[in-house]
Amino acid sequence: MRLGLFFKEGRRRKLSPLWSRIVGVLVVLFAAVELYGAPFGFIDSFILRSLFVSFAITLTFICYTPIRTEPGQSENVPVPDILLACISLAAGAYMVLNGAELVTRWTGVDPLTPADWAVTATFVLLTLEVTRRTVGPVLLGIILVFIVYNFVGEYLPGYFGHRGSTMEVFLDRMVYTYDGIFGTPVGVACTYVFMFVLFGQVFNAAGGGNFFFRLAASIAGRMRGGPAKICVIASALYGTLSGSPVSDVVTTGSITIPLMKRLGYGETFSGAVAASACSGASILPPIMGTAAFLMVDVAGIPY
Repeated sequence: MRLGLFFKEGRRRKLSPLWSRIVGVLVVLFAAVELYGAPFGFIDSFILRSLFVSFAITLTFICYTPIRTEPGQSENVPVPDILLACISLAAGAYMVLNGAELVTRWTGVDPLTPADWAVTATFVLLTLEVTRRTVGPVLLGIILVFIVYNFVGEYLPGYFGHRGSTMEVFLDRMVYTYDGIFGTPVGVACTYVFMFVLFGQVFNAAGGGNFFFRLAASIAGRMRGGPAKICVIASALYGTLSGSPVSDVVTTGSITIPLMKRLGYGETFSGAVAASACSGASILPPIMGTAAFLMVDVAGIPY
């Protein structure tokens, strides 16, 4: 594999039936951990965040290819990705088994043990890799610039300089504090966001998305530009409950986009209407959008 191919994002795998069942089991375990720990605080916040990241990384290595290739009919997960997924689960298990010591240790004072070195480095490297696979090389490059800045800042003049950092301090802060990987965005994602997205998916599986579509069609179906208006109304209704624009467009857009295309709307216009409507729906009262929960958590004000 040429080095240049590594600096391209991957794509979503079309999993074989066996791997689809394995992913199903992992997702059920993931949801069970979240339901046990997030609503009632039965799991320490730091441990819950580490488990959330561990499961997310594991599922990414299973569901995404290392580079963008043409999809096959039915794909098995290659051995390297299986090993990386297992390493991610093992890192999460280490956080659980050693949770009592990790939540009470003094960052920057207690030295890292050899096991700590391995686990912290694993989380950092695997997070960088799943970022490249899912988002692409641009964000990865920005992150790497700031990582390098940690170590070269002491050599920079003026306001750009700082007192420097060692690898031990960097790994300690990135993994064993709330200032790194397990910061506020992950904390919001593994509590509020996960619960609302899970609720939205259950609601859709129970027929809620189809109900909203029929309701929107009864309101705007006979109007001029009816299909686009149906898309806007259905997305708004579903978005008030799901809190996730992505979940909204997957649910309602799978119906409204083909409908608009069949009635003569262009592909780009149909997708733009769905994307706009679903994004706007996340700020429609009662404002269950995931970004709203992130903002109030960062600002420290009541929702």
